[in-house]
Formats: sequence, structure tokens, C-alpha cells
Amino acid sequence: MYCPQCGSVNDENTSFCTSCGTFISSGPAPSRPPKAGGKANGNAVIAIFAIIAVLSAGIVGFAVWTSPDGNPFAADEYILYADGDVGSGYISIISDSSDTDPSDGSCSIVLTMNAKTLGTYSWGIRCLDAPLYVYDGVDTYEYTGHSMPEGAVLGDGGKTLACTLEPGHYSVTVEVNGKTYSGTFVLQGEVVRSYSWTFDPTYSDNTSSSVTFDLEFIFQYGDCLAAAEYTGARGISEVQDIEDLIIPFVSENEAITELENQLRTLYYEETGLTPASGNYDYASYLLAFVQEEFSYPTAESDGEDWGPDELLYGKSEYWAFPTETIMQGAGDCEDTSFLCAMLFKAAGYDAAVALLPGHAMAGVELTADPYSYHTASYLGEYEIYQTLTVGGVSTTYYGCETTTDSQYHMGYTSVEYNYDPLTDYMDTYRVGIPTGMNGFYPI
Repeated sequence: MYCPQCGSVNDENTSFCTSCGTFISSGPAPSRPPKAGGKANGNAVIAIFAIIAVLSAGIVGFAVWTSPDGNPFAADEYILYADGDVGSGYISIISDSSDTDPSDGSCSIVLTMNAKTLGTYSWGIRCLDAPLYVYDGVDTYEYTGHSMPEGAVLGDGGKTLACTLEPGHYSVTVEVNGKTYSGTFVLQGEVVRSYSWTFDPTYSDNTSSSVTFDLEFIFQYGDCLAAAEYTGARGISEVQDIEDLIIPFVSENEAITELENQLRTLYYEETGLTPASGNYDYASYLLAFVQEEFSYPTAESDGEDWGPDELLYGKSEYWAFPTETIMQGAGDCEDTSFLCAMLFKAAGYDAAVALLPGHAMAGVELTADPYSYHTASYLGEYEIYQTLTVGGVSTTYYGCETTTDSQYHMGYTSVEYNYDPLTDYMDTYRVGIPTGMNGFYPI
């Protein structure tokens, strides 16, 4: 059977073209499309439903491609989620039939422009897990934007784009006849991140025990789906309940749980020490990992300073999920604080996120006062902690700096917030954060 759209040869009983995705069967179609996106279910990952926009007589409607038995056809199982013109079906995605392994770290796909348009099609794809501005190695940051993926092939007069992408979150645009169609989609698959850092704790007796750690962390990108689907606030506003605002960014996540598990195993293998909840040494090790492996990028352009959110996400303020920070390898103070606090929580500690004027930190409860561990020279820095009482139970959270060029000890900051108790400072000096939002927030 030949496809009427692109001319490709297909099996006689097929319902859609395996090259461009055009519906070529007369089987029944549901009256309305199901919502794209969802969670994995066993071996079958919920995928984008291939949808064609039907435009006739000025009325817009939709039809869903179906299998011969009339059930909605799901595109390749490594396509997890879509929105915008991809989710609505103006741009559809199917797998390349030659790619038979959805979890090998490589996703071969075909994107098809389904709107009834004529003209020159200009495609662009951008990975949302990569920085929007990339340092050129000399003195400037270059805008990455949307572009044709390396090795991409256009077909059917430009209406289709075949390419191979790594698992991740992508934005796609198609320009034709002066109009731009756009949307995002998520591809499942294996992600690998390699880390190497030296843990260099120094104690009150001036002893130290430097240890170098190497970790190859492998996880499935489906564990990052919550960040891609999230449509809520990405920063502080006057009308937000700060506790509700923080919750999505510090909710349980399989990738973070597995990362802490692998960090824990590595810690035991290299030191012979068994991590325990409340233990100072292991908490210091987790903090050092975040401090050493996740950068705080900044730049200057036309006399103006650019912060991490602008460089990574193109926004003046953008709260990132811990999985987004892992994918980027970088973040600002709240991004790395969310990640660090989540690692503490996964390790069994009572953890918190601290919001201070113009700054954020992670917080952790310890079984021993951290100030007794440090050398005298370190006592010149500023202590940061807060004791909260909930239901008659008091918990002291010690601040953890995550945006430093060195391994800053727990319980200290370089910023002068050394008022005791911390709430006295917050009641008197509220700057840059809406009234009543400063403090440690247990997660």
C-alpha cells in the first residue's frame, strides 16, 4: 500500500504511514482525542497520540489515528509527553521504524507538519535541557536557539523532518507561510551523567581525610517528566503561599532517590563508613557533591550581569526541579538548594529549604552541633540556623551553602545573617522577598 501523502510503501493492513505518519486506513476514529502525556505503565510507556487536524468549511476538528481494531494508536513508546501544536496534532511525531530500542539513549523520530499549508517549511528544534546561552570559550556567551539537528533529513517537500535525538525535553518550531507552529515533547531513554570530585572535610582538631570519588549515574529520562509537565509558578510572587510553592520542587523523585543510593554505596566503598541519618560526615559528603559538581554560571553583557536563570533558561527568574539541575549540571541558589535538600531527605535526614533575602540555602538536622567540628579560622564566618517547633517537637535546621567555589561547611554562610534567633532578623530586615516568606521550610 502506497502512502497518498509521501508515496512510501507500507503493509496492506497498516493504518498509518511509517515514514510520515499520514492516516491511510478507513478504520473508525474516536470523536475527540485523548490527552497527551502520562506515566509509564509496565513496559508500555504512555505516548503521544498521533493526531491529525481536520480543517474543512472553516470548522476546526480533530481525528485520532487508530489501529485496525479501532483503539487509539500510540506513537513510539519512548515519546512520553507533548503540548502546544505537538499535543494538538498540528505537528505529529512517530518513531523511525528502524529504531527498535526505545531505551538505548538514542531516539530516531519523524516529525510531520499536519496543518493544511503550502510553502517552504522551516524546522527548528532546541533541547530544553541544555543552556540557552553557551560560553564560547573566549569572552562571550552565544545564543543556541532552535536549529536543524545534525544529520536531520527533510522529506515530502519539507513537511517531514527525520532526525535522531538523545532522550530529553525538546521544543520544536515550524515556520510556513508567515506562521509559526510550536510545541514541546519529551523522549524517554537512558541518560548518563559522570561525576568526579574530592571530598575534603576539616575537623576541629585540624585533621582531614581527603577522598576522591568517581560516579557514573545512569537513569531514565521518564523520571524527569514532572518538570516537563509542570505549569505552575517558577518563582516567588506576592500572592503565593510559599510552602505550597516549594512543594512541587521537592517532591519525591525516583532519579533523586537512585542518585542518593548510588552516592551512599560509593561513600561506603571508599571510606568504609556506614551512613546514618543525622550523621555529620555523610551530610557533609552530600553537600560537597552538590557544591563541587553543580556550577553557578554568570556572565556580563553590555555592562549588565546575567545570572544562571537567564543563561540556562532565558528567564529572569526560574525555579528548576532537581532533575532539571542534574540535566543542566548547573543552577542558581534555589535550584541547587532544592537538589541538596532532596538528597538529604532521600538519605533519611530531616531536611528543609531556607529562603533568605536575595538568597536560598538547603537545611538539614544533625545529631551533633556542626559548629564543634570546625577549625578556629572558620568561626569568622556567619552562622545560619533556625529552630522550629511543630506539634511540640523542636527541630534545628542548619543552613547549607550550595553556591560556593569551595566546600563550605554546614551551618555557615558568607552573608551576614548572624542574628539569633534567625526569625528576629527576618522580622526586622525583609528585603527582596515578600513579607513573611523568609525562613526554613521543612520538606
